[in-house]
Amino acid sequence: MSIGSRVVRGPDWELGDADGGEGHIGTIVQTNTDGTMKVQWDMGKKTMVRAGRGGKHDIRLLDSAPIGVRHENVRCDVCDDGVLLGTRWNCTECNDFNLCIVCYNTDKHNIQHAFARIDTPGSKGVIVPKRSKSVKMRALGIYVGAKVVRGPSWEYGTQDGGNGKQGEVVEMKRFGSVMAERNGVRVQWPSGERNIYRLGFKGQVDVLCVEEAPVIDYYRDHLANVGTYSSSKQTGNSGKAHSDSSLRVGDKVCVFLPPDALKEVQNGHGGWSRRMTECIGEVATVKRFVGKSEVEVDCNGDKWRFYTGAVMKVHDFNMEDTVEILSNVDTVKLLQKGHGGWTEPMQGTLGKVGRVVKKDSDGDVAVAFGRQAFVYNPACCKPAPNRQTDTLVEAGGGSVDSSEDEATSDCSSGGGLDASDVLANILVKMLMADRLGSSASNSVARFASAAANGNTSLVTGLLSRQKKLVNCRHRGLTPLHLASHEGHQSVVKILLQAGANREDTDKTGNTPLLAALMGNKEEIAIFLATSGCNIGAVNQNGRTTVHIAAYENMPRALKLFLDNGCDPNKKDGAGDTALHDAIQKRNDATATLLIACPRTNLDIKNQKGFNCLCLAALKDHERAAELIVTRNPGLCNVAKDGEYTPLHIAAANNHMDTARILIKKGKANIDAREQKNMTPLHIAAHEGYLKMVELLTLSGADLGSVDKDGDTPLHMALIGTRSGDNSLLQLLGLRRSGVDNERIKVACLLIERGADLQAKNKRGATPLQVCSNEQIRNAVHSFAEKRKSEGQKTAGRSLADLLFELPIPCMACSEKLADARFMPCRHKVLCLQCCFRVDECPVCDADIEQRVDMQGRRIMRNVQCPVQ
Repeated sequence: MSIGSRVVRGPDWELGDADGGEGHIGTIVQTNTDGTMKVQWDMGKKTMVRAGRGGKHDIRLLDSAPIGVRHENVRCDVCDDGVLLGTRWNCTECNDFNLCIVCYNTDKHNIQHAFARIDTPGSKGVIVPKRSKSVKMRALGIYVGAKVVRGPSWEYGTQDGGNGKQGEVVEMKRFGSVMAERNGVRVQWPSGERNIYRLGFKGQVDVLCVEEAPVIDYYRDHLANVGTYSSSKQTGNSGKAHSDSSLRVGDKVCVFLPPDALKEVQNGHGGWSRRMTECIGEVATVKRFVGKSEVEVDCNGDKWRFYTGAVMKVHDFNMEDTVEILSNVDTVKLLQKGHGGWTEPMQGTLGKVGRVVKKDSDGDVAVAFGRQAFVYNPACCKPAPNRQTDTLVEAGGGSVDSSEDEATSDCSSGGGLDASDVLANILVKMLMADRLGSSASNSVARFASAAANGNTSLVTGLLSRQKKLVNCRHRGLTPLHLASHEGHQSVVKILLQAGANREDTDKTGNTPLLAALMGNKEEIAIFLATSGCNIGAVNQNGRTTVHIAAYENMPRALKLFLDNGCDPNKKDGAGDTALHDAIQKRNDATATLLIACPRTNLDIKNQKGFNCLCLAALKDHERAAELIVTRNPGLCNVAKDGEYTPLHIAAANNHMDTARILIKKGKANIDAREQKNMTPLHIAAHEGYLKMVELLTLSGADLGSVDKDGDTPLHMALIGTRSGDNSLLQLLGLRRSGVDNERIKVACLLIERGADLQAKNKRGATPLQVCSNEQIRNAVHSFAEKRKSEGQKTAGRSLADLLFELPIPCMACSEKLADARFMPCRHKVLCLQCCFRVDECPVCDADIEQRVDMQGRRIMRNVQCPVQ
């Protein structure tokens, strides 16, 4: 996690004024395996320093925000400037009181209180002396007001006006990824040019200082010595605290990273499948911990292994609990999808404390802030016991004003809300009105609230006095809508007997039957359908009873609709049929019913060009894929938009189960071409999916096929990720060694199966020549030479046996070659220093009984791991 960090001289400094003098700042630009690092000092010199070598520490960590160290769900209790970045300072004398680096060093809070320094999320705090008794130093370097010239990483031509021209720093900025801060500066040059330059981003330094500026006064002896960051200890699967001290086996968690970021951090840390994106925002259960960086969770019955930095704990809340809403707007928006949705008035709740006033059966909670309330995914909330709740300024749709005009306006599906979210939010507003007593003089609101809450005695009593209430409208919904959505069958029966209109619709065209389906109340839906309701109802978004029953996985209701003539082929506003919906949610029961229905047209494509088999390949819905292929095997070679076949899609997403079905049962064209002439094997090799490559090659894929650039699958395996952007991994302190190892294995497997290492593409380059990664290139070359020298001796050896001998880098530290073998599985993926960091093999999960070196000698636990 060091490259890009901002540092100052440490306790063992012996290099005179090479740093520019005590207090001057530098940037770590290189780390070495011998306990040393290279630092580029703001004032111009570059020095090699000790970071643990010989027990010496030449530098201290001043700021880790430039490399993206962030404490999710933690904020500074003084400046409240979003997620707390860099070092977290936690008061040991006040309950959960935290300061950021700026507030800590500018003496916010009581300086007589002792603090714990927390260097990384989940690490054990280190108690430091009280600030009132500590020495302060002034940090100097590149900051606002500093004069700078182009530096060692400069690659911006003559933006500065020419070499040696001086500019002035006018602003500290974020460069690149949103995960980091203070890793760039905006400079104004004499020519008038104003541009942003790197100051630690990916370890690059674009400008050097010729006239420093004061940055901040810091407590010198409170900083961590680089090379000795505090860390929490792993406790395996015992159920005690893991790397995040608050996370245990059995805890509820959810994934909070967006899809692209999740894919990048998963490479080499649990693997990647597009289906993992279905876990974003969904509550999962921790089953076990794998090593120090991975956690296995159960999400909706499926087990996944995630990088621990991609998940956050989800708390279980009860009525009247006080909770604080997360402050990061992007995270909240992401987590709210399908959990009440996001509306602009919610912006004012970020970082605020409210009270839980309703808890749904699916765990979503309604949180009130004075007279306003909103539905939240519980992952958006964190406990705030004994905190005073905030009251929001009432405005627009967030008010509990029960006037009909404003209330019915909430029934539109604008602002990113779907119909289910709209209903949930309206019900919460009704609840708030009832809690605040505003419905006492409004019989319509009172009756609607009674129907929504299943209060049969009140519903009966009010109807006996005012029969016309049976079809009243409150906030755009009738009592039958509300009782149906909430699943109160006794109230539904009373309303129907009293003459409730079965086909009344809300503003988006939802009938009470559709409302029951959206509320996932199958019994109510069946009751309404058999009580004379129109089972062919369609709302304004084109959603039918068949769509919703398929999506919510209600097979009994779906069978009832299909048996009574409902059309399974109607498209909704997105062009999806009910079968698209069932596959989207991987619902076996409803997908099976729809595929078995002879009226279902399997050829229909949605607006994104997916027919049902292409979508099944994308979602890895193997049950649906098998049934579709059995009924219509010709779909195996029908390409999405005339480009990607289902097998291309499965290969690109490493969906093994679906790929096997397409190949074995569907007889899919193994060498089908897309527009760039790539086969499924090209795609799988490029992504580094070893098992997929093995499946395709064993199934007869052409190893010598070339794409439009003349690249073979072996070229693609060694080209790797073409963008080369590893910024997120660096910012999270991760290495790509896991990805590199997989790519090495893929290349070696292709060579073993007969791929030509001398094949040239249209640029005249061989596979090894297109490989820019020296470790990968050397490992593959070594394997090829060994295989060549052994001749036919390798014939018949298993892939696993071959891979045992590959010179691959250590998956943990990436600094040494893997030279420790785990027994009895014999996998070799960690070095001698790192092999005791795990109790299970990271490759096969087998228990490790013994660790041996390359000569078969037992390794003793007597060497400290260089990466903590």
